[in-house]
Amino acid sequence: MISHASPQKRDIRYDHQQQRFIVLITLHHLDGTSEPTELRLGPDEMAALSVQVEQSAEKRAKALGLNRDFHQARLR
Repeated sequence: MISHASPQKRDIRYDHQQQRFIVLITLHHLDGTSEPTELRLGPDEMAALSVQVEQSAEKRAKALGLNRDFHQARLR
């Protein structure tokens, strides 16, 4: 059974043929094992995820009392 997934520290790729973005992730199992796999997103899904990530970064920066700038919050 899977406990969670985490992104790998790799660039996101775009498959022109399938018109999908490919995010490399690792699936972590409850027994402590893990396995690499891919999260494949269409353009609309990637756009929605991008908005969600930006909104989350802004909320984190605000909670930390930082400027709205995502990059500044990310460095803390």
